[in-house]
Amino acid sequence: MNETLSIKEKMSSEEYQERLARDSALCTRVQAGYTPAESTKETPRPRIVDGTLDDDAKDALGELFVHYENLTAKLAHKHNSAHNRTSADLNDLKQQGFFGIYHAAVTFNPGLDTSFTTHARITISSHLTKFINEHESLIRIPADVRGDIRRYGRTIWSTYQSQERMPSRTQIADLTGKTPAEVDRIAIAEAFTTQMGSIDEGYYTDGRDRKTTLEAGDGKWRSVVPGASEMRSVEDDIMVKAIVDIVQNSLQPGEMGLSEREIEIVKLRFFDEGEGALTLEEVGRNLGITREAVRILEAKTLAKLRNPRRANNLRHLMTNSD
Repeated sequence: MNETLSIKEKMSSEEYQERLARDSALCTRVQAGYTPAESTKETPRPRIVDGTLDDDAKDALGELFVHYENLTAKLAHKHNSAHNRTSADLNDLKQQGFFGIYHAAVTFNPGLDTSFTTHARITISSHLTKFINEHESLIRIPADVRGDIRRYGRTIWSTYQSQERMPSRTQIADLTGKTPAEVDRIAIAEAFTTQMGSIDEGYYTDGRDRKTTLEAGDGKWRSVVPGASEMRSVEDDIMVKAIVDIVQNSLQPGEMGLSEREIEIVKLRFFDEGEGALTLEEVGRNLGITREAVRILEAKTLAKLRNPRRANNLRHLMTNSD
């Protein structure tokens, strides 16, 4: 009861009423200068934020964003923490927060019994959640596999805490009631849902622990990411696997905003028809450029493909490449 009274007192306060009047006036200016985007064959249901604003509406939206910049940053950090396995850049999340303010300004109704702040929280969170889901939707892990991944992670952590060393593949299998082959599959699935950063993660095929076992054995070291040729984030491997079926034939310069050289680097780095994926040095020799130039071009290319809009186009190409 006291909490209800406190909320009512806050809503009737002079400060609250001034903020509500300010936000309502700014939203009215945004809505007056807003033109919705037209439906097209490529985009039959355009987003609210795909519309256009006249100069006065842009100024009003800019003022709103300044007032709610702290809220936007706070929600971006909150979603980044809640989805601590996302590879989405924090600055990209903050940009989505701006789209949330834009969405809120266009759809806010001062006649309803709610503040713009409350409305903006909802639209900002919606844009952040959708962006994260789109950013990570190129690989889908079934619910039962996610459960196995969580148990796998807890087993590794608890064993490490008690023994002060990482458990071997065989130990994990014994502790989880899985076969070594099942542990292999879980480890690979886990790798595709986290940012590993290094191909040093892996196991010996005979179950030895790489970090704590000194004696020789017959088993070979196997990377958790099969076929990885050097240190590379798993996020890039996921994207590469997503385009494997189309990059050889369907993906042409100009599509996805890629140049001929960027397409060629992707092909040589991941889909060379000779001996397999080439190293940065090998690609550089092939194209007559330095290793560092190849690395920079590769990073830029994969960054383009990670863009949510391009990822949607990529999925469209994959669907129609058969």
